[in-house]
Amino acid sequence: MSKIKVSIIIPVWSKAKSDDFLLRRTFDCCIKQTLNDIEIIAVNDESPNPLDQKIMEEYKEKFPNKFHCLYLSPNIGQGAARNRGMELAHGDYICFIDCDDIMDHTFCEKLYREAIESDADMVGCKYYNESLSKYGAYKANFLIESWKIHFTAGWSRIVRREFLQAGTLLHFIEAPILEDLATYFWALSSNKTVYIDEVLYHWCVRSDSCSSGIFRSDSDFTYMIPAFEEFLNRMDTFAETSHYTYCSMFIIAQLTDYFKTYYELSNEDKKWKLIKQFKALFNKLNFAKISATNFLINSGINNNFPDECPNRFEKWLNELNFLLYFEAFKKPVSELNQYLIDNNSSAICLWGGGKNGTFFTRLFTTLNIQIKITDTDPKQYNKIIGDKITVEPWNDIRAKIKTVIVCTSVHYNDVKALIGDNYYIIDLHKYFWSGLSAQEWLG
Repeated sequence: MSKIKVSIIIPVWSKAKSDDFLLRRTFDCCIKQTLNDIEIIAVNDESPNPLDQKIMEEYKEKFPNKFHCLYLSPNIGQGAARNRGMELAHGDYICFIDCDDIMDHTFCEKLYREAIESDADMVGCKYYNESLSKYGAYKANFLIESWKIHFTAGWSRIVRREFLQAGTLLHFIEAPILEDLATYFWALSSNKTVYIDEVLYHWCVRSDSCSSGIFRSDSDFTYMIPAFEEFLNRMDTFAETSHYTYCSMFIIAQLTDYFKTYYELSNEDKKWKLIKQFKALFNKLNFAKISATNFLINSGINNNFPDECPNRFEKWLNELNFLLYFEAFKKPVSELNQYLIDNNSSAICLWGGGKNGTFFTRLFTTLNIQIKITDTDPKQYNKIIGDKITVEPWNDIRAKIKTVIVCTSVHYNDVKALIGDNYYIIDLHKYFWSGLSAQEWLG
């Protein structure tokens, strides 16, 4: 191990007229860490504020063995600045702190001690949102427990230096914004991640910060595209593993969230530009690599979008939704169909002429499975679905049917009560989620 236990990297940039209070506060909390064997690397990313360089030199002079300065020109962005600082780091572990945040004086000591005792690649802690006065937490097992709450920020944790420097996959994305998306890969690649149930980091959100200015009426999604493109490129590293599914779930949630906000802020010209940009990013996903068991967008992707989206875009979203569901259902449905054929019960009726019925009709016909369609609601009768298949009254087709597949789980009991016990009656969603084979489910 090196003599330095923790390297603290601080990208420095502030507006020309900013005062020196926040930067000094950040430097002071690092200097006062109770862990002695640390180094502090302040990376000035061509800050327009002359006070920043003055303060950096002041601390370097006071603490020459601990405080180091790096000056960049031209400005390359916070992600790249962090990466340049990481190249100079000598510590066993690295932590990143923004130039307006503060850490508890015991932050490095407590997280480093836990890292050594646990032999962890990454140790995180709770954080405090200073502007909103709300507690938040970085959780160790977030990835499996709930992909949506994964916390993508470089701060409030320490990370093994050899782990971060092993390859560019784990480096910050060098883009104008959203450089922290790369930290998602830290979680995927870490052999062990540990969580300390203690608030040791204060996150300061300023109204004039880069992240606070993301959503403005004059803002443009174009600014975010480089980070999303780089994330999608790095995902390919996990293409043959289950991690590709987790990456897909994460990036879809990010993209849809940003899309909705930008769409509502945009004028008509920007809306069409935004739609084209969004579609181009989504088309980079390899849907065949997304695991069916771990990933379904149950409410439909299009439910995440504003109602006034143009019809052409709505159709594209529905098509995307179908592709995702198709990859999920095609294997279990094919196995189910083969079981029914083997048991002379392949005369299938789908029960449901609404949204779910429309989807499953397309799914079955795409797989070349012959079906009839009915519905409890007479208003659906004579409705044409998909490839010219008509919704028919149950009494008109019941004599020809051996198996009824219910498209919506809430209707299963009603359908069963209505048609009796002379048929295979299958709740398709429950069958899928059971993980059982058709033989195990129906045998």
